[in-house]
Amino acid sequence: MQYNRVSDGNLRGITASENVYVDDQQRIKPIYDNEVSEFVGDSILGMIVTLLLRQWYPHLRPNSLSEIRSHLVDKARLSDWAKMYSFDMHLNLPPSQSQLAIRLSPAVLCGTFEAYVACVFDQEQDEMMGMMAVKNWIEPLCKPYADMYNVDITNREKEFRETPKLGSLSYLNQMMVKSNLNATWNEAGGYDAITRTQSNWVETLTLTLNSNSQGTSNHGFNTDFPATFTGSSSKKKEAKEIAAFKALKVLGINS
Repeated sequence: MQYNRVSDGNLRGITASENVYVDDQQRIKPIYDNEVSEFVGDSILGMIVTLLLRQWYPHLRPNSLSEIRSHLVDKARLSDWAKMYSFDMHLNLPPSQSQLAIRLSPAVLCGTFEAYVACVFDQEQDEMMGMMAVKNWIEPLCKPYADMYNVDITNREKEFRETPKLGSLSYLNQMMVKSNLNATWNEAGGYDAITRTQSNWVETLTLTLNSNSQGTSNHGFNTDFPATFTGSSSKKKEAKEIAAFKALKVLGINS
């Protein structure tokens, strides 16, 4: 993968000079360090990716675009790209520090990538040209990964668009009382405190006939019991609405 090579030696020096923590009380400060460049590069990268996503996927809602962006600019992705370009081999590190451990650090590699973005921008010495230089580099780098995430998210949004945003769950609850149905909910997903990751909520609805009904016949419905329906969304309430809407549709009940 081609990338913009920074020809300015001073800019290269700033990009490659990592500000390394020795402990909580002491820092080794090289002549140049890349913290300011990281700060600038992070903002530029976020804006470029945001504009590209809006251009590529105009059908997606902001929360879905944010989800794709978070995958593209997270620490793991940026550190992988830094290794792909061998940025780790050009870091200026204090000789007293563990060279290999620092060069392999995802946080260091991520910061180096962000700093390089800033230097590609600065090298043009013009804000508009700098943004275009970064865009021309980042666009082909991000597109394959963005398309991969877009497939799943687009399918999820399509499913939700076909679902009333409000009302299905409430209506189903009313109909269950009239129709001698019982509902059991099981949920999965959400925030995982161990991995510190956020996944979609998956709400599973199981409908059964209550104890006053005999057998497992459909009792006039378009399905047999027990019947299971699943909804998935980044929000728990939306996931339940999707599952409820599916249930109403299969049962032949118009909401």
